[in-house]
Amino acid sequence: MLVLNNLQKKFTNSKMVLNNVNAKFRSGSINCIVGVNGAGKTTLLNIISSILMPTKGDVYLNSESIFENSTLKQEIFYTPVNPFFYENLSAKDNLYLICSLYNRKIDQITIEKTIKDVGLNIEDLNIPVYNFSSGMKQKLNFASMLLVDSNVLLLDEPFNALDHVAQKNFTRILKGLVSKEKIIIFTSHLPNTILELSENIYLLKDGCFTDKRKAQSFNQTTLETWLLESQKEVIPYEEK
Repeated sequence: MLVLNNLQKKFTNSKMVLNNVNAKFRSGSINCIVGVNGAGKTTLLNIISSILMPTKGDVYLNSESIFENSTLKQEIFYTPVNPFFYENLSAKDNLYLICSLYNRKIDQITIEKTIKDVGLNIEDLNIPVYNFSSGMKQKLNFASMLLVDSNVLLLDEPFNALDHVAQKNFTRILKGLVSKEKIIIFTSHLPNTILELSENIYLLKDGCFTDKRKAQSFNQTTLETWLLESQKEVIPYEEK
């Protein structure tokens, strides 16, 4: 289980970005965080992944603080909205590098299978990443996530730059990971993606989770209405 305990984040010369965020995410669940632009969604994912330290509060994985036990960080994999790779390296070299950072040993056969699973060609492995389109980089991002195989997966707008076929493929892949007891947390502003992929929907508003709903309680129309209503009386801050 992943537990967020009274998380707060305040940047220098800014208002409180996150203010007492609390949540429990169980193993084998897929959860969507929604909120207006500037609500703090990316900041929250950065804290859970330990890229940022909270001003106050803690994140616990299986009852241990991720900030006190550094080995737990290897069990959390974050795919940002804009994937980062070493552009001059080949796709294969990037995958080997990322896996080495997580102390994961991989072989050529596993890499080739994973590359095909995400919709890339084996020939793409030897191409420098600067030649990749945005969609190809996103697929490579998913490939790195699958190869590292962490227990907690954080995805910021995971379907950016992906066509409908690729979105369907990754929806299938992510649902399969849930059956392997992964904890998946993602952000999205697309109602159809939220409905098709998530089990639980968390509304981040005014710096904290103000509502939690089951995705199955909505259809697309009622979800769109709920999302629009949730935006009222919110003054978004500028996320640093």
